[in-house]
Amino acid sequence: MQSKIVLLIFLLSCVKGFGHDLIMWYDKPAKRWEEMLPLGNGWIGMMPNGNPKDEQIVLNEISLWSGGPQDPNNYEAHHSVKAIQQLLLEGRNDEAEKLVNQNFICAGQGSGFGNGANVPYGCYQNFGFLNILYSNLGEITNYNRSLDLSTAMAKTSFISDGVAYNRTYFTSQDKNIGIIKLDANKKGVINFALHFYREENISHYSIDGNEISIRGILPNGSGGQGISFAAKIQVVIKGGSILNYDNELIIKHADEAIIYFSASTSYYGTDPVKVVKSNLKDSHAWKYSNLEKQHLNKYKEVFDRVELHISDNISKQDLPTDVRIRDFYLDPSTDNGLAVLYYQFGRYLTISSTARNSDKAL
Repeated sequence: MQSKIVLLIFLLSCVKGFGHDLIMWYDKPAKRWEEMLPLGNGWIGMMPNGNPKDEQIVLNEISLWSGGPQDPNNYEAHHSVKAIQQLLLEGRNDEAEKLVNQNFICAGQGSGFGNGANVPYGCYQNFGFLNILYSNLGEITNYNRSLDLSTAMAKTSFISDGVAYNRTYFTSQDKNIGIIKLDANKKGVINFALHFYREENISHYSIDGNEISIRGILPNGSGGQGISFAAKIQVVIKGGSILNYDNELIIKHADEAIIYFSASTSYYGTDPVKVVKSNLKDSHAWKYSNLEKQHLNKYKEVFDRVELHISDNISKQDLPTDVRIRDFYLDPSTDNGLAVLYYQFGRYLTISSTARNSDKAL
């Protein structure tokens, strides 16, 4: 009875106030995929590495799967059921297993032994990569890269040549778009080249004004075409100029830049080209503050349902998260706050990978 009371007290200690243990932060850019900060709304995903001068953002769309319909079933398998049962009753398990493997393994190639993209079963694929090459940046100081679990927004900030630069990233829970905002505390200092790249299955890549358009078709694994996909990337700036050079968008001397990303596939029974065009058709009139507010309203409807506080909380939030993980491995008792952070991180990943509004796929 006493143990139940203790457990109840622990659960009831989920009191008001998240504290500071909802932010994962690092003092250096990500060097590999696992170190990037994941963002998603259940339909699309972005993972920025936070490199100040040469940033790579992994882009994803949940339905980007190659392959096509197939029927790999063995319709004669049921004829061996009685023989398998009899072998099991006689204790001849090895022979029964062999018979099962001969008759109840589907005839398809499955994942193709590592070549899944080109067999009928197919495989999931990254949509592509968004590369942002920044210019006119000097020595980088005061670097910080973070993911706020309470807002589902990532940030990168640093100082270069006395100017404080800020980048904010999120995949809107309200609109099916990815958003990247670039600003600084000085006007006219936002300079970068932007391009999208994917090594295979691209049938169209073009730039028109402030917009990059991408189209492609995945193989169906049987020598034909599978699902088609499309994306648009738009840049809206304040001040400065935009030009197209060598398949890149070049932004010079802007006060602020907002990058929008939209992607879709024919999996939904719609034309992905029309879908991404519709998703971004009013971007020139959007206000960033409204986009952020609408995103937060949708996200917090779910995330704010649960708060967790551990009594006698000891937190090392002032240390980078990778350092906290190292120290926690050596002595878990020194940072209860990390347990809170990773409990909420698990919830965050579930919310970010779950699409709640089916119409947002369109």
